[in-house]
Amino acid sequence: MSQKLFKILLVSVLAIGLVILGIILVRAKNKKDALEIQTNIENPFGINSEDTSLGGGNNSGGGNNSSQEGEEGEEGGAVPVRVDFVSNEDSPIVQKISEEPVSGATFTYIEREIIVPEEVSANLVEGYDFTGYPSLKFGDDRKEVVDLKTVLNRQDPSPSLAIDNAFDTTLKNAVIEFQDKSGLTPDGVVGPMMYKKLNEFQGIVPKVAKAPLKETVELVRFVDRSNGYIFDKAIKPNEPLARVTSSQVARVYESYFDNTKSFLLMRYLKDGIVENVVASIKKPALLLGDSAKYATLETKLLTNNLTFASPISSGQKIFYLLKQSSGVDGVIYDFKTGTSKKVWSSKFSEWIPQALSENTISLTTKASGRYPGNSYILDVKNNSLKNIISSVNGLTTNISPDGKMALYSSYENATLKTSLLNIATGQISDFAPTTLPEKCIWTKDSKTIYCGAPSSVPTATYPDDWYKGETLFSDMIWKIDVATNTAKILLDQNKIKGQIDVTSPVINDKQDYFIFINKHDMNLYGVDLSRL
Repeated sequence: MSQKLFKILLVSVLAIGLVILGIILVRAKNKKDALEIQTNIENPFGINSEDTSLGGGNNSGGGNNSSQEGEEGEEGGAVPVRVDFVSNEDSPIVQKISEEPVSGATFTYIEREIIVPEEVSANLVEGYDFTGYPSLKFGDDRKEVVDLKTVLNRQDPSPSLAIDNAFDTTLKNAVIEFQDKSGLTPDGVVGPMMYKKLNEFQGIVPKVAKAPLKETVELVRFVDRSNGYIFDKAIKPNEPLARVTSSQVARVYESYFDNTKSFLLMRYLKDGIVENVVASIKKPALLLGDSAKYATLETKLLTNNLTFASPISSGQKIFYLLKQSSGVDGVIYDFKTGTSKKVWSSKFSEWIPQALSENTISLTTKASGRYPGNSYILDVKNNSLKNIISSVNGLTTNISPDGKMALYSSYENATLKTSLLNIATGQISDFAPTTLPEKCIWTKDSKTIYCGAPSSVPTATYPDDWYKGETLFSDMIWKIDVATNTAKILLDQNKIKGQIDVTSPVINDKQDYFIFINKHDMNLYGVDLSRL
């Protein structure tokens, strides 16, 4: 074999070896990326444990299921970006509600008394309201006599009574004279009828006890991530934050309120373990801004094997997945009674639930743009699963409250796409704007969707890179009418300075106020839709 031929063979072997090595490295990287995505979806805190899985799903109940962003802390993770959020208006349409990152938010109401300012009398002469004064007669020596003499001296002509405590003969004669002029029995004794005439003489209308005026105030209620304090913020009128609770629960990454807003599920990190506690608000503060009347949180441990949760809006219940050695159990917990009931089991454990009602649960496999996902509707009564979406890469879903429509996203050909599925007919229509379903919220009547959607979608793998916080959006706020298939931009970048990336959206019943957690800084923001 010639030296030239040997060199050619050697180069060829090396080239083939490099190609094979490259393929191995690429596959290893893809596998590592997939594992990182799965770990991040299951465990945003960076803990190497299969038993701690938070975040990664749709959030129709007002909690924060987008924990994938990674909060800075002892366990590591990405550092949230601080946003200097400034409106172009003195009275902003977009309001920054919280002062620190939050773990979940909702709307609630309180009834409170209206403080009516006292009317100021224009009468420069001091009046004496004799309502409730004791009877006075000749010979009494009491301080109330001073007031009586002062008022009688204002008659014309004045009896010129000495201002002291003595009910003497001069005062008795003055009383008899006043009684005679007023049509009273001139007996010289000052009683209720004379006191009434003295008030009329002064132009004083006796104070009558009135029932206090009350008003119903709509509030945004949210949980501070760092310390677990619960705050209320009245949105109309715009008022300062009012802290509701004094009990601390450190590093609460997710929280879900029940429909009374008095119970909640709190998920936090303690000694490297994700603990799940049920908390009830005891003796809540009734007056906004009254710092002396904080409520307390009464907590009890639920379980440490809980993976995902979804509130049931129709009652004081929540559906959650409980990890078992053989798979996962679906459990309904009743906040009011404190009881749990297993309603479903699966050998496959990687689900993200959305509770539409106590008997209807949406279950979607955990999402990755690199792998296909499926979505099902669980009929709890019949213990049956109906497949509604199959083999879609990057699948995430958001089912309408009536269970008839599914908003979902897919990642195909390096492109994020959003679609709307009619579950009954199987008809699929394109959905505008392009966004992730977990950035949207349905109204209770299932007729309208409000979404945060980026003005342009950055090149990335979805939803993986958005979950991990490697890609962030600059959103506009949209309103989509499902019946007419029309979409309207409510808030664009011209209305604000700063960036918003909508997560955990919630809209109030009147559809005039929209709240969300901004993924850029994890603070809570509100949009006054009535001004758009």
